[in-house]
Amino acid sequence: MDTAEIATTLQQSGLQQLGPALDKLMLTSIRMITNPSFERAIQPGQSKLGGMPDLPAGTAWPAFKGAPMEFVAQIQLADAHTFDTAGLLPAQGLLSFFYDSSQQT
Repeated sequence: MDTAEIATTLQQSGLQQLGPALDKLMLTSIRMITNPSFERAIQPGQSKLGGMPDLPAGTAWPAFKGAPMEFVAQIQLADAHTFDTAGLLPAQGLLSFFYDSSQQT
């Protein structure tokens, strides 16, 4: 949804008074489009969902309360930089996401 669509939806719902507060909270987003691939076909440092993370040498596997976390994704920030119109992300680096699956939240 863009700003105009949100304003229209708020108006139709009788919630237009929330518009100014939501305007301050809204940020642009970057949407990933995935393509199935084999792990061995993905070069180290590339963006990917699942598989094995490309952790720097000597980096311990992330854990929470002593239990290893599940790897979710890694994003090559150079790939995302072009789409980061708000300039909120670093232009370089690898952003990795892990999840504590035991919490089930």
